[in-house]
Amino acid sequence: MATPQLLEEYFQRCLEIATGIDDPFEQSFFALVHLSYLPLIKHNLCPLSFINVPTQSYAEGLLGVHELHRIELLRDIYL
Repeated sequence: MATPQLLEEYFQRCLEIATGIDDPFEQSFFALVHLSYLPLIKHNLCPLSFINVPTQSYAEGLLGVHELHRIELLRDIYL
């Protein structure tokens, strides 16, 4: 993915697949999973792994973003 053309191609493919998904929850989940990795792939970095993060902390971080519109907890886990 070192070239912008490949990244653009991957992005367009993700959009095509997402557009073809009828269920809004499935479409949202697909976008969450795939689009978040594009900036990492663009810079030839490996996708993130949260294996060593406590499950409770990760869950609280996601809930904070999605239910409270607060990024602090997830940001701290990400860092």
